[in-house]
Amino acid sequence: VNVFGYSERSFYLPGEETFYGFRYVVTTDVENPLVYVFRGEELLGVYTQGRINIQVRREGAYRVVVMSYKFRVGRVFFGVRTVAVTPPIRLM
Repeated sequence: VNVFGYSERSFYLPGEETFYGFRYVVTTDVENPLVYVFRGEELLGVYTQGRINIQVRREGAYRVVVMSYKFRVGRVFFGVRTVAVTPPIRLM
């Protein structure tokens, strides 16, 4: 799992802070990924793809939880397990 932020001014890793808006990028080669993106405690989205690229402009601490699942039936996932939990990249 790779997680980072980047802007025209710099490159940011989990645990870092910035005053500049950035692109939040998550890539994983996990089979059947389930990626939760949070801003603070607010869930921004759940993605079932291995590459996510989100524009960040609002202040907050952005983090992801990457999980995998065995199979799904509609919107219900079975055999879910946690793969990674990242520290936040904070936009001040």
